[in-house]
Amino acid sequence: LLNELTEAGVEHTARVYGGARHSFTVQGSRDYLEDADEKSWQAFLEFLSEKS
Repeated sequence: LLNELTEAGVEHTARVYGGARHSFTVQGSRDYLEDADEKSWQAFLEFLSEKS
């Protein structure tokens, strides 16, 4: 996906949170990772701020 976005000239950012599974942001789930959740939320807020 990243290669295709780059080849198409699409501006994008990809962040990888090591060890994070699909539901890493769901508090109470067995896959919840607090550090990754906080980092991803901060990245999302920064994205919204940049695009507003």
